[in-house]
Amino acid sequence: MYTGDELRQKIGTEKREIERLQQDLAELQMIREDMYDSDGDSSSSSEDSDDGDDLRDILQQLLRENADLEVCQNCKRIALKTGG
Repeated sequence: MYTGDELRQKIGTEKREIERLQQDLAELQMIREDMYDSDGDSSSSSEDSDDGDDLRDILQQLLRENADLEVCQNCKRIALKTGG
């Protein structure tokens, strides 16, 4: 089981990871747009799409884990307040 400080640290880490993944997604989107704008070649678009899908999946997983950690932390706070 995690302590409150450990949960806060883990949440901070997860938030930083979410921000990093969002930046990666934005970068991939810009690259994809540049590729279509420059020559219209879509030969590597499926690879970019796969990378984007993978990053979206990771982001969604991290968002779920972050929400779970926040719920767990809130439950601990309530338990401490109620003496449980």
